[in-house]
Amino acid sequence: NPDGGLMYDSSPFGSMVDSSSRLARAVLKENLKVKKGESVVIESWTHALPYARAFVEEARRLGARPTVLYEDEEAWWNAVGAKQYSSVGALSDVERAAIKSADVFIYFWGPEDRPRVNKLPDSAQERVVGWNEEWYRLARKSGLRGCRMSVAQATDPAAAAFGLDGAAWRSRLLEA
Repeated sequence: NPDGGLMYDSSPFGSMVDSSSRLARAVLKENLKVKKGESVVIESWTHALPYARAFVEEARRLGARPTVLYEDEEAWWNAVGAKQYSSVGALSDVERAAIKSADVFIYFWGPEDRPRVNKLPDSAQERVVGWNEEWYRLARKSGLRGCRMSVAQATDPAAAAFGLDGAAWRSRLLEA
């Protein structure tokens, strides 16, 4: 339709598409003030790809240039299981370059099974998120505008750990 929203919903995610589109518009247009020609990096895990898609579409509608960085949940857990912490707990040269050169960075939290992460030994948990301090240092230095999207933390495994319904939790976050 003329304002960039979806005209129909052919996805298996139902009305979440419209809510995700509204969320993307609020975050990119209203909060982060994305402008035509800006570079927008959207980092997403497997479970958050429907949100990432809405952000790609909104960035394009605004005339920005989106790029998606993707982390596969199963591949990540395989690496953690094999104790390949340096492959999951450090920024790659490409990620560093993206942080330094992007105008805006959107991060959809992962992995989906956060309770499983919390069950890892403390030393393993520290190693798998070892990239975090460097990410923030680079972002501050480059003047990056960004947002970490809590809706991606409202997963069914996390909801179960809190005694909540995952779909209802996500719906409330999207509407808020």
